[in-house]
Amino acid sequence: MKEKEELGIPKIKANQYKGLVQDNSIKANDRRREKVLVSPSLTLSLDRYGFVKEVKAYDERLTLNAASNLQNKHANELIADKSGAFFSRLKNDMKEPAFFLPEFRLYLKEDTYRWFRGIVIKNGQNGYELICHDISKEKNDIEFLEDQQKVWNAMADQAPLSVILSQLAKAIERQIDGGVCSVFLYDEVKQQFQLGASPHLSYNFNRVTGFLLSAHHSQAMTAIQKNEPLIITRILDYIPDDYRAFLQEFQINGCLLFPLVSVRFREIQGIILVFCENVKGLMAGEQQNSMKLVKIASLVIDYYNKEKELKHTGMYDTLTGLPNRSSLTTAIEGEIERDTNQPLVLLCIDCDRFQLINDSFGYETGDRILQQLAEKLNENPHKENMVARLNGDKFVVLSKNCEDPTLFIKNIQAIFDQPWIINGKEIYLTAGIGIAKYPADGRDAETLLKRVEKALYTAKTEGRSHVCFFRKESESSFSSRLSLEQDLYHALEKEQFSLYYQPQVNMVTGEIVGAEALMRWKHPVHGYIPPVKFIPLLEDIGLIKPVGEWVLNTACHQQTTWASKYSAPFHMSVNLSPKQFEEDTLVSSVKKALNLSGMNAAHLKLEITESMLLNEEGRALGMLNRLNEIGVGVSIDDFGTGYSSLSYLKRFPIQTIKIDRAFVKDIEQDKRDQLIIKAIIDLSRALNVGIIAEGAETINQINCLREAECHTVQGYFFSQPVPPEVFEQKLPEWMKLAKIISKSRK
Repeated sequence: MKEKEELGIPKIKANQYKGLVQDNSIKANDRRREKVLVSPSLTLSLDRYGFVKEVKAYDERLTLNAASNLQNKHANELIADKSGAFFSRLKNDMKEPAFFLPEFRLYLKEDTYRWFRGIVIKNGQNGYELICHDISKEKNDIEFLEDQQKVWNAMADQAPLSVILSQLAKAIERQIDGGVCSVFLYDEVKQQFQLGASPHLSYNFNRVTGFLLSAHHSQAMTAIQKNEPLIITRILDYIPDDYRAFLQEFQINGCLLFPLVSVRFREIQGIILVFCENVKGLMAGEQQNSMKLVKIASLVIDYYNKEKELKHTGMYDTLTGLPNRSSLTTAIEGEIERDTNQPLVLLCIDCDRFQLINDSFGYETGDRILQQLAEKLNENPHKENMVARLNGDKFVVLSKNCEDPTLFIKNIQAIFDQPWIINGKEIYLTAGIGIAKYPADGRDAETLLKRVEKALYTAKTEGRSHVCFFRKESESSFSSRLSLEQDLYHALEKEQFSLYYQPQVNMVTGEIVGAEALMRWKHPVHGYIPPVKFIPLLEDIGLIKPVGEWVLNTACHQQTTWASKYSAPFHMSVNLSPKQFEEDTLVSSVKKALNLSGMNAAHLKLEITESMLLNEEGRALGMLNRLNEIGVGVSIDDFGTGYSSLSYLKRFPIQTIKIDRAFVKDIEQDKRDQLIIKAIIDLSRALNVGIIAEGAETINQINCLREAECHTVQGYFFSQPVPPEVFEQKLPEWMKLAKIISKSRK
């Protein structure tokens, strides 16, 4: 540090000088005044009129431009003051030989200032000495905290990202002397930088960025990858002549590039460019606070990207990218509010038996079909239509200005006329469609959505590929379904379920060889509910597993009772749902039922559908092998109606197949049914697989089955499913009838 006399400061000790200083702030810290004397950055010699006659700079940064820019300027022009008359106020306030200025802005250039703390010393009649200590770093730190708080407040107020980035750009400009800042965000789709905020630079000026990045591409990419700032000097060398005027106007020679990198994912978000006159002369403090602001910018961008992602997730379906129910509701409300007279039509589309696709080919294939269906629905020629996915395989199309949806319905049905090709396989689908209209069927979004789903429910109950318009009378059936669902939650604990049993008869030996357990539900109000009505509900609401376990336990107990009572081998068949078969706990549940009942595992037959074998074949094979290891047999129910073929009998450990009633129904008249049944029986016998024919209702059907050498039958000819006590009462009668048939010849 130079001696004070070299700076033109009188040889007065600091503690003596304190008494000469009239502080214009209350209880000011004396150390601030001492620091001005001990560590001056700049001294200005003013004549008695306030003009700068001599400049001495002791800071390298100030030395570069202070002398030439400050010389012969008036103090009022250099020092910012609310009154605009700093020098006049100074002369009036200065009652003592020295005067302390806690802080002031000194313009080193026309538009560039720095903060100083100073002491003015009266130099007789000749003028004044202004001793200045640079406090820009201290002020910058305070401004940094204030700017940081402004950003958090703006985020709390949900200000747009562009507004907050503009605030941060201004904050960085305040930290870097003479700097002008632009923020560019990286567009991952277009793979280019796009302007995000530039509070003080024109669009044309920001086009300079492209030339800079092109000229310094490798260095810029390295800086971005390392997340380190990059200093670019002599930028005029890389800019076309047409743009140099912009840079020369702002006296810009260099640029500081700050990468914006995601704090969470380490992915590139963009860049911040700070243009300034002397990029190499930036102080460490300026860069340090700027780096902090850059990090805040990254946090802000992460936050807004996450908010955007959450908003998109909240309004769009993640699988198909279509609007979801919430987005559709908003769109309907908007259309109604925009034009209350505009006719709207909602079509709710739901694939028939789509769960079978998932069970047969796996959920990945099901998801791919849903994605393709979403694309096909969006390709509809009516561009104003909006397609949304409600859930599962249920879609809604909102059609505007549509008086007659007939043609539109045909276009949607045509989508299902063509197969879906997945992994080389052709998969055909059908769909039910429900329709509701505005304003006839509802005057708000919630009512319209409820009623279009009720129309769909009606269409689904009528069979495949049905189309139903909303009818007010259908509301009662929809409400009835909801009521049944609620009642099912308590049916098991209230012991409303029971098992009925249908005998299986060997027509060669004349013996009752087994029974199939079939569930019944006696509703306290509605009486017996058909299984076809309540079992799908159990699957929909997730109760099929506990109810299925109850069925398994009850059937096993019943088998042991009858086996001990009649001292004869007696098989019990129990149906498994696809969800039960998918459970890893299935084998342990079966073991538990066998142990609790004391049943011989060889007498238990678990019935599954063909489609269940096709869902993850490796997993299905593993499950069958595990069941086989504990001695439990597996039967294929409704054989011949699913997606599989006879080849599965060879690849899977199956003990029995049950020929579907559809082939038995017309066996007397239809030669094709006779040939199919005969072929199934011959091949099954060759593979040592047992056969049971379902749906035998007449003596002629019985005779046809015997002729085809089908030995075991099940059907109404012997008995419909009955309670266990009736089963015991009827058993002698069935045995007598079975003996007669076994001895008869057609």
